[in-house]
Amino acid sequence: MRTLLLAITLFCSTSILVQAQREAIQDYDVVLRIQTDGSLEVTETIRVSVTGDQIKRGITRAFPLRSKVEDQRARNQSYDIISVRRDGMEEDYHTSKGGGNLTLYAGRADVFLNPGTYTYEITYRSPNQVYFTPEVDEISWTAIGTENSIPVIRASVEVRTPAGVTPTQWSCYTGPVNARESNCSAEQTGDVVRFNATQQLIPGHGMTVAVGWPSGVVNRPPPPSWGKTNGGWLVGLLGILGALFYGFNSWQRYGQDPPSPPVRIQFAPPEGLSPASVGYIATGFPSENQMIATLVSLTQKGFMEITEEEKKGIFTNSEMFVLHPCGKIPSPDELTPEEQAVYDHLLDDQDVIELNGSYNSKLAKAFSEHQQSLRRQHRKFLNEGNNAKKILPLVGILLPAIGLTALLAKWDTTGYAFPAIITLGAGLVVGLPVFAWLIRKPTPEKLQLRAEIKGLKEYFSLSKEEHRRTLNAPEMTEEHYLSMLPYAMALGVSNNWSADLASDLLSTMEHQLYYAPTFHKQFRAQYSSTATQASSGGSSSGGGGSVGSGGGGGGVGGW
Repeated sequence: MRTLLLAITLFCSTSILVQAQREAIQDYDVVLRIQTDGSLEVTETIRVSVTGDQIKRGITRAFPLRSKVEDQRARNQSYDIISVRRDGMEEDYHTSKGGGNLTLYAGRADVFLNPGTYTYEITYRSPNQVYFTPEVDEISWTAIGTENSIPVIRASVEVRTPAGVTPTQWSCYTGPVNARESNCSAEQTGDVVRFNATQQLIPGHGMTVAVGWPSGVVNRPPPPSWGKTNGGWLVGLLGILGALFYGFNSWQRYGQDPPSPPVRIQFAPPEGLSPASVGYIATGFPSENQMIATLVSLTQKGFMEITEEEKKGIFTNSEMFVLHPCGKIPSPDELTPEEQAVYDHLLDDQDVIELNGSYNSKLAKAFSEHQQSLRRQHRKFLNEGNNAKKILPLVGILLPAIGLTALLAKWDTTGYAFPAIITLGAGLVVGLPVFAWLIRKPTPEKLQLRAEIKGLKEYFSLSKEEHRRTLNAPEMTEEHYLSMLPYAMALGVSNNWSADLASDLLSTMEHQLYYAPTFHKQFRAQYSSTATQASSGGSSSGGGGSVGSGGGGGGVGGW
């Protein structure tokens, strides 16, 4: 029996000693004095045991700059530090903002505390903390925040209502953020409600109190003016009307296209334009069709050969295309700029390129240089008449209108401000691209060139019988077929053209591979899988009173 009593005594003594040696807030007492102007004057008395673990120079106190009120809206919070004291004496301190908090640092950077127990008293004021309802005015205040990194052994909160009015309702919550546990007691005496936590608050746990009293004591802010309550939708409406007026007026003045020239069948490509350039001008952007047309053009000029070879697999064999450099060195101006770019990055070192479906960085680099070359050659021509600068005033109307409407929406009582924001946002996201397309006014030269390209495309779309009946159509010889094939590929119509126009020539042509109806489709598929690196992405999803609601919050730590 004596041995058991001795063991129990030793265990209790050891526990007390360990607890005494760890850093902890022994007492955390908060007094809230509600002012008639709706502000709170807060005095926090914090008695803390210091060992030098976290608290070396003094404590820190973080004050959140945003809070969640009872209607779940976030609002800004501000704090006016009145005084900081340690053991009854004025204490040096400084503050900094970061991470959504205003953080107070008690103490000096060059002064370290000796281990022991210290009592800090922090007094500050925070405005606009009263929440008004028709019957009751109330506060909800997280007196002890959930960001504490030090355990709180004992905690209390005392709330003093304004002008001696008797509180009519109160509640208390403890635990982590959004917890609704009430491990606390409450006692009301006159105009004071005192709350006491009934258990320790471990790091990450806080204490929120709410107190209500009859309305009419705290000075309510004046109701918003007519301009504020209606300003949101009015500004939104003006923004919408202004955007529509500017957009329509600008389109009438700058965006109406001149008459397009008639499209007539063209038996030859536009003079001075390579196959890739024709495809680029037709669409306005680079594509794989243009790169494939350039590869075929290089083949026809003798710089490369395309063969179809068997690729052996584990169970079955398949066919793949192989690019063989021929070792020919181009003379000055023999190649177009985009052909020269492909030659320099793909054929110069004479390496064989297999279109086997495995990513080939060399082929991808050649494709990138090919795209850049086309952009450099034709950017100025394609941008003529785009009227891009006419878009900026529309952005200057929509963005400020959205911002000002959103700013005034919190006072809106009509319900029209939010639809106005949605409409303005739709104008920015959808209307702006539509306006950018409508405001373009192509030059006569651009319209003429694109009409010629459309005529060439119509020629490639002719069936064999239509070709024979077309007046002045050139005879379908191997030379003509080869000269036109890269242009047809660049415009994406080579499959039909090959099938319809070359069927009578397959037995006489030397390079039958290029003339097969399936060549373009199969070659493009193998090229795309070899020149394009596979990518993968991830996705993520997330799915009345409580701890952390209302004002206050933050936490205590050390520095």
